[in-house]
Amino acid sequence: MSLCRLIYKSVASTKIVSNETLRDLEQRSLANNAANDVTGLLVHEENKFVQVLEGSATTVTALFNRISSDKRHQDIELVSFELTSSRLFSNWG
Repeated sequence: MSLCRLIYKSVASTKIVSNETLRDLEQRSLANNAANDVTGLLVHEENKFVQVLEGSATTVTALFNRISSDKRHQDIELVSFELTSSRLFSNWG
């Protein structure tokens, strides 16, 4: 398995992202990421997001493709994609 780290940034398509929406996103992401051995970090401020995804290159690329087609995101920009030998966020779902 090729381990990779992908970083992207995006803007939420709605101006206000509610706490309830974020909690729902967190719960679904924790379950999906654990099932797919994906770790990472999500930073949110106002309607802007920066996310780090770590896992197999195939899984992370497929996840980024799904995120890129998600209508809740706009102005998606791939910041970095690199193969790596270790995770920075191994205990973060």
